[in-house]
Amino acid sequence: ASCALPGYFPPHEIGGRFYVDGAVVSNVPFDAARALGPELIVAVDVSASSVLTADAQDEGFAGVFARATEILMTTLLEQRVRTWTTPPVYYIQPRVEHVTMFSFDHLREEVEEGFRATSAALDHADEWPEAGDVGIYPKRRVLVRVERERCIGCGSCLVHGPQGMFVLDSERKAVVTQPDQEWSPMDGGYIRHCPTYAIIARPADRQKEMRRSG
Repeated sequence: ASCALPGYFPPHEIGGRFYVDGAVVSNVPFDAARALGPELIVAVDVSASSVLTADAQDEGFAGVFARATEILMTTLLEQRVRTWTTPPVYYIQPRVEHVTMFSFDHLREEVEEGFRATSAALDHADEWPEAGDVGIYPKRRVLVRVERERCIGCGSCLVHGPQGMFVLDSERKAVVTQPDQEWSPMDGGYIRHCPTYAIIARPADRQKEMRRSG
């Protein structure tokens, strides 16, 4: 049943009930983990949904359907974690976004990358949540800006970004009202939704270092 994605494989019958892949409603099952009563959840996301695929239409129906499924899963996940509080979640994202949903010949690469990403997380104990913390971790400060020459005033950032973070000025150009942000790995989805890549985010520490060196 865990492989029964609608449109690809039929539902699987278990005990007189029919089941499909749980990713249809929760690709990273935070709620199922919370039901066990932990003080901390460590989530490892190995989905391919962060890939910015622009040529899915050239891969036929299967490619388009797979991309649509990835977008659906990502959107549901973003909506779920946007209001997440407790228990705190430490979110690990191995760099396997280039491995597509139905690619099965990257096993060794994925295992090695998973080990690397987890080891890197363990090496940064100061970024892990403590007792009483809420939300998604690790959290890092970033500075967000809009490149005006690229902005077309579509309003996508107003829809996908945090409420009140973006406004349109008199020239219908997006303006960031809160440039200094504290991000978890699940924040900033509105950047990839911008059709002209006009929204830029940089680590705050890096920006400060650049200003000092300039």
